[in-house]
Amino acid sequence: MHKTVPKKSRNELVLRHLSFIAFRLNIKVFSPYLQQFGEDRFSAAIPILYQKVASYDLNYKDRAGKHKPVRFSSYIWKRIDGFIIDYLRKEFLTIPLASATTGEISAGRLRHHL
Repeated sequence: MHKTVPKKSRNELVLRHLSFIAFRLNIKVFSPYLQQFGEDRFSAAIPILYQKVASYDLNYKDRAGKHKPVRFSSYIWKRIDGFIIDYLRKEFLTIPLASATTGEISAGRLRHHL
């Protein structure tokens, strides 16, 4: 059962992990997209941190019932990466494609798999 984390502690935990969000964005996002959309993605990831704080269990136990604490950054990294990948997938699917021969932009959808 999760205990309610005091607001001051929640805020401190989120503030301590803002650099983690920046790090994951730098790892996952191509430089042109990072320059154009990085601040928006960074801002949009902050509520995710608060959601994860609410569900974080400091008293986690493995299947055998042995206390096994998990670092918060380990707990959030897949969710943050998933958020970034979902965003990139959406962006790549909506980018207009330029014809290699004519340079004209078509409304086709990019078929890349991330």
